[in-house]
Amino acid sequence: MGPVPAASADTRAGAGSAPALASLPRSALCPTPEAPPGTGSRISPADADGLVRAHNEARREAVEKYHPGLAVVSVRWDPKLACDAQAWADDPASSAGGTLHHSGFEARGRQGENLLNSYPGPARPLIAVDPGVRYSWMAEKPAFDADGNAPVNDTNYHVWGHYSQMVWMSSASPTTAIGCGVREGVPVSGNTGWILVCRYAPAGNRIGERAIPPGGAVAPPANSWNARAQVATDAVGDPATMVTPNQQHVFYRSEGGTLKHLFWDAGQNRVFADDWNQKAGAAADVAGNPATMVWPGQQHVFYRSTAGTVRHLFWDAGQNRVFAEDWSRMAGVAADVAGDPATMVTPGQQHVFYRSTAGTVRHLFWDAGQNRVFADDWNQKAGAAADVAGNPATMVWPGQQHVFYRSTAGTVRHLFWDAGQNRVYAEDWSRMGRVAADATDDPATLVWPNQQHVFYRSEDGAIKHLFWDAPANRVFSQ
Repeated sequence: MGPVPAASADTRAGAGSAPALASLPRSALCPTPEAPPGTGSRISPADADGLVRAHNEARREAVEKYHPGLAVVSVRWDPKLACDAQAWADDPASSAGGTLHHSGFEARGRQGENLLNSYPGPARPLIAVDPGVRYSWMAEKPAFDADGNAPVNDTNYHVWGHYSQMVWMSSASPTTAIGCGVREGVPVSGNTGWILVCRYAPAGNRIGERAIPPGGAVAPPANSWNARAQVATDAVGDPATMVTPNQQHVFYRSEGGTLKHLFWDAGQNRVFADDWNQKAGAAADVAGNPATMVWPGQQHVFYRSTAGTVRHLFWDAGQNRVFAEDWSRMAGVAADVAGDPATMVTPGQQHVFYRSTAGTVRHLFWDAGQNRVFADDWNQKAGAAADVAGNPATMVWPGQQHVFYRSTAGTVRHLFWDAGQNRVYAEDWSRMGRVAADATDDPATLVWPNQQHVFYRSEDGAIKHLFWDAPANRVFSQ
C-alpha cells in the first residue's frame, strides 16, 4: 500500500485523525512553480533552522535506540515544500470549524503532512517539536517506543504518526526534506489561534514498514569512552566537559532521559561511568544538552528538564554524593526554558542563562552569601527586543558579565551587565562590525588580553569572527 498521511493533532484533545472536507475548496500546493525567496513560507529562518535541527536530533536518537551503527538520514529544509505547506495553512479548509483537516494525499502531490494548532497567538512553531509540550509531535515518542518501532498499520499511526513521520528512515523511502508553513488568526476550538502545517518528501508512515530499519545492538567502538567504561552507547545529545585535578569529565543526555557521566582518572588511567539522575534519586527528565560548572569541592551540571525548568545536579566531594534541585522553582519563576543553558562563575555566585519561551535571555543566579537563587530577564532589563533565536554563550570580564546570542534576524546580539552602574546594556555586534545578518547557529566566545571574541557559523558555512578591541573601543570582523 502507498504512503498514509500522518494523523492530525488537535492540541486540546490530543492526537486524532480529522476527516477531509469534501465541500470546501483546497489549496494544497504552492501557487507558483518556484517557491518565494527565503524559507518559502511565513516560517522565519530561525524557526526553520530549529525545526530541521529538532527533526534530525529525533532521528539520531531513534537510530541509537533501534539500530545503533546505522547511518542517520538527515532532513533538509525545502522552500518548495514550505510553500506547499503554507498554501494549505492559508486555506480556510485546514482550520474549518476550529479543528484540523488534512489536505488530500494526491492533491498535495503525495507529500507527508503533519498538522498542529494552538491558541492564543503569536504562533510558536517550535512547540510542535518540543517533547515537554504534551500535545507536540515529539510527545508521541513514548507511545512509539512502547510499540517498539512497530510496523505501521491502520491503527497505530493514529497514536504516534506525527513522531514516526519526523523520524521516518525506512530503507524503502526515507524522508529527506521538510518544509512548513504557519498562519495566525485561525479558529481553534472556539478560540482564535494559529496553525502549523509541515510537509515531508518522500512521505512516511507507509503501511507495513518501520520508521527505523531494524537492527541488532552493536558493541561500542573500541576507541570510545563507552567501551573503556564498559557501558552502552546511549548518548542522544551533545556532551559537556569539565576538568578537575587529575581527572577529565564528560556529561551527556542518555536515551533514558538521564544525565550520564564518564570520567577518566589519571592515577588509574581508567574511564569510569555513572548516572547522576539515578545517584541523586531524581527523575529521568533531561530534555536538552547540559552545561557544566566547577566550584571549590563541587562539580555542577545544569540542564533543561522535560517540564521546561532549569534543573541542577551537583556532586559534593565532602559527602561524596550527588544532589538535585530545581533552580526555576527555587527562584519562583515559570517553567519557560526553551533551549540549553549556559553557565558562568563570578566571586561568590553561580550563574545560568537560557533562552525563554518568550524569546528573551533569562538569568538565574545563586548568591553564596544569601544562599538563595534569584532571577531576572536581561532583554527586559536592557529594554531590548525579545529576539533570541538560539542558545546563549557567556563571557566573564573584569567588573562585567557578558552574554552573546543569535537573534531572530540572524545577527550576533550582545547583552552585558556592568557592576559599576549595576545596569544591563544591549548592542548588535553584527551591525557594529558591519557584517551581514548571516548567523545560523549558536555563538562561541573567547577572552583575550584587551579583547573579546565571538565566533559563529554563517549561512555560507564559513566560520565568522567578531571581536571587540578595548584600546580602540570598537568591534571588528574578519
